Amino acid sequence: MQPKADAKEWRSHLESTKTFAENIKGILPESRFKLEKLSDNLAKVLDKISKREKNINTNMTDMVTILRVHIN
Repeated sequence: MQPKADAKEWRSHLESTKTFAENIKGILPESRFKLEKLSDNLAKVLDKISKREKNINTNMTDMVTILRVHIN
């Protein structure tokens, strides 16, 4: 009796795997689109942060120089 149960379990797993694969195929296009959009938005935000950081560093260079002179 054990071999029949194993054969049924194997087939059950195979069918589950096929079902999951079909579900993933259905969801993949929309998910990929959303992830690409998120990636683009994150890239834009990181670019803005980088530009602001450079701007702050540029504007604060004089102040840092003054502080170094007064500290030393």
